[in-house]
Amino acid sequence: MVTMKKTRKTKSNGDPEKAAAPVVNVSARNPDIQDAIRFCAYGLYEQRGRKHGHDLDDWLQAERETITQVKTARRFAAKYLPLA
Repeated sequence: MVTMKKTRKTKSNGDPEKAAAPVVNVSARNPDIQDAIRFCAYGLYEQRGRKHGHDLDDWLQAERETITQVKTARRFAAKYLPLA
């Protein structure tokens, strides 16, 4: 689960299209993000035929993919979902 913080106040001249996007903790230290990275890394390991010796490569690739997905979701939410 990705938690969202309050939006930052910026000078947008009252235009909601220019309002700041919500801040999301996309750090690998976030437990939810870490679980998603772990799941993705294990999937990469299985795709490789469960061959050992690539754990760091799998983790780093999973980290990149997961953080990219979270950032994309954040941008989508900021653009299409109204803030409550």
